Amino acid sequence: MIKRQRAVFIAALLVCLLAGFTAGVYVGKSRGIPFMTMQGEWSIGIYTGDSPLNLTPAENINPS
Repeated sequence: MIKRQRAVFIAALLVCLLAGFTAGVYVGKSRGIPFMTMQGEWSIGIYTGDSPLNLTPAENINPS
């Protein structure tokens, strides 16, 4: 009897987890949440200075 109750509980838990995951993916894609989409545009800025507390953008190197 207890084994059957445990199996039913585990099955219900798995169904809830799958439903929650599916709903999360749907909401993420329909609303355009950033971590759900791939964005291919990025750049790296270069800063120079005498110390890590005194940095300025390097001239003629950084993307605009």
